[in-house]
Amino acid sequence: MHRCARKRSQCLLSELACSGLLLLVSACASLLPSPPLPRSFPSDLEKPRPVVESSRVVTEEGGFLDWCHASNLIAFAYETHRSASEIYTIRPDGSDRRCVTCDTPEFGNTKARGIRSNRGRRYKSAPAWHPSCEFMVVQVGSNDFRPTIWERPPFGIHNELWIVAADGSWAEQLVPVEKGEGVMSPHFSDLGTRLVWAARKPTGKKVGQTRIDPTPLSESPWTGWYLSVTDFVRPHGGPSVLSNPVESLRKHTGFFRPSALTGDTLWFTRTWKERKMADKLQRSNLDGSNDETLYDSRNTWEDQGEPSPWGTLLTFRSSQPYAWRNPGSPMGHLHLELWALNHDREAIQLTHYDGKVNDSRRSLVEDYAWGPRGREIAVYVKQFTYGEKPRHAIEILRLNDEF
Repeated sequence: MHRCARKRSQCLLSELACSGLLLLVSACASLLPSPPLPRSFPSDLEKPRPVVESSRVVTEEGGFLDWCHASNLIAFAYETHRSASEIYTIRPDGSDRRCVTCDTPEFGNTKARGIRSNRGRRYKSAPAWHPSCEFMVVQVGSNDFRPTIWERPPFGIHNELWIVAADGSWAEQLVPVEKGEGVMSPHFSDLGTRLVWAARKPTGKKVGQTRIDPTPLSESPWTGWYLSVTDFVRPHGGPSVLSNPVESLRKHTGFFRPSALTGDTLWFTRTWKERKMADKLQRSNLDGSNDETLYDSRNTWEDQGEPSPWGTLLTFRSSQPYAWRNPGSPMGHLHLELWALNHDREAIQLTHYDGKVNDSRRSLVEDYAWGPRGREIAVYVKQFTYGEKPRHAIEILRLNDEF
């Protein structure tokens, strides 16, 4: 009987060991490899030519966006009025949509038309997640905000930087601005220890004005910009602390917009002097040294160059292959698609929203963000069709491999 009990005990231990082994194998199988940090381009990994295999619509009420990998949650702005915009979150499958900033105490009753202290705070846009997914940085209208095209993203004159909790329970002002100043396109570094944004100071140089889209302070909105980089930390309970500021490319004239900060490398868009277009994809060290041009198709719009999670592609938005090539042309003729550079620096068109340019329809890929594994990209597409209400869609593009 003692021998039988011992055998049963051995069998039980054996079953437990096997169960544990199965659980371990199952857990290991579920752990997919993560992209390396920091991202670099071009990577030595061998990948096929990128192709969009399929797409699906997440929401038809979208805006400027970011995709947090740790929580697999997309944050986006939705403009309900030219002077009112809120931040929402949503799952990639379109579920669990909720407004983050509608009831945030620090913004007041933003649903009302009259704000007691700051009417600009009705406008929140351009969310960028911290890697922890606990909070995000957003652009918020200042007290001088007016809903012109130069003050609403993708521009940012009279915009401030704020930190907002992922659930909207709190918000804190991070970078205030004075009249004529602004911020644009904030991004956390891959590790969340740095923050970069485009900053603007007034130039004092007046330019001619038109009745349509007058510019703040009657200055050129394409000048006065530079890149600001700081160390970032937010202790438990806050507030956030910015330190060791670096003003990158401050001595250069023209327009700058950051698109990523990986390790000690800045990825940004640039235009020369006072040209009214963004046309060069570049990267540099934090202080602006070792400036390198990655892509310049000459007289077409190129913007938002960003390395993919595995570093095998450099994705960007471009007005190729369409006819908008004249910097003096009206902005209304601009078409933007999503493109990519591969290891061989070959430019590959990923989206084809406009089969051909015509006067009745045009599309703008206004923003995009890579998904966690490097196989999906969320894009914000604004489409205009003559006689119809503009479409503001967020779509998920699925590629043929992890890039």
